[in-house]
Amino acid sequence: MEVTNTKYGYLIVGGTTKSATTSLFFYLKDHPEICASSIKETRYWLEKSYPVRAHKQYEGLNQFDYFFEHCNAGVKMEATPDYLYSENAPENFKKELAKKVRIIFILRDPIERLISWYRYAKQDGFIPQETSFEDYVKSMRGLSSADVKKQHMLALRHGNYIDYISKWQHYLDDSQIGIYFFEDLKNDPAGFMTQLCSDAGLDENFFADYKFNVANNSLNMRSGKIHNFYKVIRYKVRTKTHRYRGLHKLLQLLKKKFDPIYMKLNVRKEDNTPEIDPATLKHLQDYYQVANDKLNDMIQGRNLSDIWNSYDCPN
Repeated sequence: MEVTNTKYGYLIVGGTTKSATTSLFFYLKDHPEICASSIKETRYWLEKSYPVRAHKQYEGLNQFDYFFEHCNAGVKMEATPDYLYSENAPENFKKELAKKVRIIFILRDPIERLISWYRYAKQDGFIPQETSFEDYVKSMRGLSSADVKKQHMLALRHGNYIDYISKWQHYLDDSQIGIYFFEDLKNDPAGFMTQLCSDAGLDENFFADYKFNVANNSLNMRSGKIHNFYKVIRYKVRTKTHRYRGLHKLLQLLKKKFDPIYMKLNVRKEDNTPEIDPATLKHLQDYYQVANDKLNDMIQGRNLSDIWNSYDCPN
């Protein structure tokens, strides 16, 4: 483990869901100045009421370091993409991590992200296979966060990124918050990672000849319920064994052997990307317009209309 010159002790990938945060975690994990958490998504800073399970709830910084017991040096890094939406995480970051943390938010065209959530919800059996994209969108209209107990039902609301980023800006300095775009990572991963490392004070040359593999793609499953059960079992095993490095590595090797067989049995080859009704597309563009305008005003040196296909910058 190399000793880094960065001023940050913690690098947190905090958002957003369906924006390649799993891939980013594994890219950063390979960096010699990074020491990654023993499980990718600790969810430690999420409040108990948040609709995803947490292995260990917030009890101060010492308990967070439970996930980094193996680290002797380097920047401690984890990736929980729901931190962006957490009610309590911004204040607790300021309280516990103060100036020692840099948090990264990767934002994606909110309509493309919503499509990805739709595919994922069908993939894991959260919604019936026959549910149309239009019906999925309609089912989320008018719901408040307090009414929602399932993560996939927050997908529409969570595309209003600026509403959540503004809270983080209230508690952390702008220099501690990195705003990046999924589309840049997809189109130029080496350039993306070089910029991210430069911003964080890490060696930016590491990714020059790096092989970038994509992790956690949405799939078209034959049985979403079986797939969800398989993922739940994997999560439970991972959280029970992550502190036992040798056993954890053995289980990862077994997973690499088993996954191709499982995928061959339970994945359909047909594309499940939905055709979106023009009226629904227009509704979504209007729905996100105000939030996207505010975000466009916030970012410097970029224009969202050059990044996101669904956004037209107002004249």
